[in-house]
Amino acid sequence: MITCLSLLLVMGCTSPVKIGDILEKTAEYEGKNLTVKGTVSNATWMSLVEQGIYMVNDSTGSIWVFSKQEPPT
Repeated sequence: MITCLSLLLVMGCTSPVKIGDILEKTAEYEGKNLTVKGTVSNATWMSLVEQGIYMVNDSTGSIWVFSKQEPPT
């Protein structure tokens, strides 16, 4: 329990942002690190440039994510 609590404190206790909110208020979220929760689809990893792209869907919408980390499985 203490380990879990410590991990949450280190990571921050941010709740996921709804994708629909990001799409409606783009300027508010631009340039910020966000947490979203949803289903990953259309994942592609380009090992030559060490970048990937994937789509995240939740009940409010979907967005494309560009990342230097491999897409979640």
